[in-house]
Amino acid sequence: MKYRTLKKCLTLQWSDEIRRDMKDMFGTLCALTQRISRLDDDHFIAIATGHGGTYLGNIIPLSQSVNCSKNDANPFEWIRTRTDIDANRFADVVAYLADLNGLTFDEYRQFVDWCYANSRTIDEIKRDNERYGYVVSSLELWRESTGIAFPIRIDFGNHERKEAAS
Repeated sequence: MKYRTLKKCLTLQWSDEIRRDMKDMFGTLCALTQRISRLDDDHFIAIATGHGGTYLGNIIPLSQSVNCSKNDANPFEWIRTRTDIDANRFADVVAYLADLNGLTFDEYRQFVDWCYANSRTIDEIKRDNERYGYVVSSLELWRESTGIAFPIRIDFGNHERKEAAS
């Protein structure tokens, strides 16, 4: 998981402690089916979009079969294809992720949809990071593109500007 995130030059803020925080929320159950199963750490916003990254507000535990089904799909579109997942449970997971990202449910949905509608290549990610001088979060890019003014509650730990090369 870390390799793909680093290769994509996306936010990486993951540790055993953060994984324990996620497990405190979901236990040993799939976040969406509530079944005991072998779990994968799923990127709610797929790394393949060039957005999201690996941090608590973008990772949920999913059973391997659910994770394989979701793959790189927009979760709001994918969920409509799943009759075995309770819509209220999905909404609870979205509300949890929205809160971790400092957004309302509706804002989070808009953010996720924006990420899928504005996917980025590795070169585009690198250009964005260079423009900002650090690994810029997708949340910052979304906020900038929509003109929505709100403070970002998440400390991605990457806001120190790189020193310009002399």
